[in-house]
Amino acid sequence: MINDDEKVRAIFRDNVGRRRRHERWLFGAFAVFVVSVLAASLDRSWAWRPMGWLPFLAWLVTAGLIVLAPPLMCGCCNKTLDKALARYCPECGADAIERPGPHKLAVCDHCASCHRTLTRGRRRSRRWKIRFCTYCGALLDETGV
Repeated sequence: MINDDEKVRAIFRDNVGRRRRHERWLFGAFAVFVVSVLAASLDRSWAWRPMGWLPFLAWLVTAGLIVLAPPLMCGCCNKTLDKALARYCPECGADAIERPGPHKLAVCDHCASCHRTLTRGRRRSRRWKIRFCTYCGALLDETGV
């Protein structure tokens, strides 16, 4: 018999698998774009043949895949996990996230339980692993995504 925690983890595992497949397609489309642009720049007559549309089509597919990227969703509360932090720490699951206030010198969130600084990199990329849902605190993945 499967309990609810295992169902939540299975739903999240499927969601992560879908996201990784999407990233592989994105990498492949971008690689086709780069190779076709390089090939077109080396042989100018190639760009006027029917294959001259390949760089444009690869760019269009790449842009579409970026826009349509599936978000990481919690299997328990169905909220998006890679946009913002809520109440619980994504690393340890504790209700101990300290927000930077106007009087504090810190500029990013910090977990008082695991002492992890939860910062974002350039282009809003997260620099932490998602093990727990930040909204409901459910365990999603033991190793982290």
